[in-house]
Amino acid sequence: MPHHCCVPQCVTNSGKVKASWHKFPEKGTSLRRQWVHAVRRENLIISVHTKVCSRHFVDTDYCQGTDRAAKRRKGTSTPKRLLKGTAVPSVFPWTKAEKEKRHPPKDRSAVASNLVLETVVSSGDAQPTETPGALEHVGTRELRTEAFSDQDWKQKAIDMEAENASLKHALCAALQQVSSLQQELVAVKSAAHDVFLTDELRVPPAGVPDTASIPPSLKRQPFCLDDIAHDDKLVRFYTGLPSLKYFQALYAFVEDSVEGLVIWNGTRTSTSSDDSTPRSRCLSGRNELLLVLMKLRLNCPYEDLAMRFGVSTSTISRLFTSWLMLLYRKLRVVTFWPTRAQVDAAMPPQFKDLYPTTRVVIDCTEFPIEKPSDPDTQRATWSSYKNRNTFKLLVGASPSGGITFLSSLYGGSVSDNEITLSSGLLDKLEPGDSIMADKGFLIAPHCASRNVTLNIPPRLGKDSQLSAADMVETRRIASLRVHVERVMERIKNYHILDFFDSHYFDIADAIVFVCAFVSNFQPPLVQ
Repeated sequence: MPHHCCVPQCVTNSGKVKASWHKFPEKGTSLRRQWVHAVRRENLIISVHTKVCSRHFVDTDYCQGTDRAAKRRKGTSTPKRLLKGTAVPSVFPWTKAEKEKRHPPKDRSAVASNLVLETVVSSGDAQPTETPGALEHVGTRELRTEAFSDQDWKQKAIDMEAENASLKHALCAALQQVSSLQQELVAVKSAAHDVFLTDELRVPPAGVPDTASIPPSLKRQPFCLDDIAHDDKLVRFYTGLPSLKYFQALYAFVEDSVEGLVIWNGTRTSTSSDDSTPRSRCLSGRNELLLVLMKLRLNCPYEDLAMRFGVSTSTISRLFTSWLMLLYRKLRVVTFWPTRAQVDAAMPPQFKDLYPTTRVVIDCTEFPIEKPSDPDTQRATWSSYKNRNTFKLLVGASPSGGITFLSSLYGGSVSDNEITLSSGLLDKLEPGDSIMADKGFLIAPHCASRNVTLNIPPRLGKDSQLSAADMVETRRIASLRVHVERVMERIKNYHILDFFDSHYFDIADAIVFVCAFVSNFQPPLVQ
């Protein structure tokens, strides 16, 4: 049967390669353990057929003269070679053959000198004109060796030492100059730092004109009300008010409280009559109101407003909070809820013909907020409809499209029915009034107890679809109830409501109320 070598990575096969094969030594001997260790095969199972080929032994591992004797005895062309009793396999793919040591380089100077000498001697009898041709076979290296004698090499070494000394001297001089320049640079930087820190000694850099010499008309002026007063479109864009006239009216309404306003500093948010010393103002009262409305309308970052108005970011933050609470406190005294006669006088024809007793159209809207850190607050503000944390608000609008009722803010998990019942809206209604709402407001029993009618789209009963009359009723209510959604869109045009950061949670009710009140300055939605 063919033999295979058990050494890893060895592919020797008795059927293809001529080699001698050797069994492992007797079991239990130290020589066998040496063989197993040398072979390095994991989980090696040794049997009578486990063999190692002759490629893993060196010639000194074999007994001398065994090849010829075995050949004469057996008459074969490939006799078996006999291992010595102490032989251990040592040639493997993972062993590196010892590199042959490099011979030291030959001394070629003597050879080159002899070649040059022979060339000169052989060409001594030649004519001078033949000298170049006679030396053509001499290499450049040989000519260079001939050109430098011992005296030349000594002179060369002396010259190099002199040159090195000169270079060292020049290097020392350069290092001293660099050190001197570094000291001068440190002194210049220190002087420049002192100059720019001192207002009296501040000098503009070369090529830059002194700001004191720039005419006032060319300097950048802070943003103010005068920049937009001439254009109603700009007033509407920055404040949400229709024109400058409404801005002036709003400021006149709160002007008596502006002078005594105590700027919020984290603990005080109200005016103080005990402080007789007026506060120092960075901005005029109208410009302070302008920046508050810009923050509500555009949600400009505090840094942007600080750059526009030429004040610090902290001043903008404190002014916004102080003015917001002032507007909230002053505007709350204004009656939102109109009388029955006022509603009838401004009622559009569409309502007069179909639902003449409508007092208010209601719906709820939600504002996204930052996820609260408190787990209970997270659950209370989670809205399954919006799939995020929100504040929810109940909005009531008159048939003409004006905001007449605002609830407080509730968590997004509170239902529309719970907000309607707890907001106090039903207490404002009079017997004979009617409410228009979406079909999700299931408050008919509570309205009936107050002799109030609830107009909502018909709901499916046992039938699989609405009747023709119910479909007509649904369309009528939807066409009129859409106005409350337009009212809520007006409120949301104040982009501070796009997202409530956590630092706005404490003043969120005031923000929503002021935005809704200011949006009421817009013309009626329904004529």
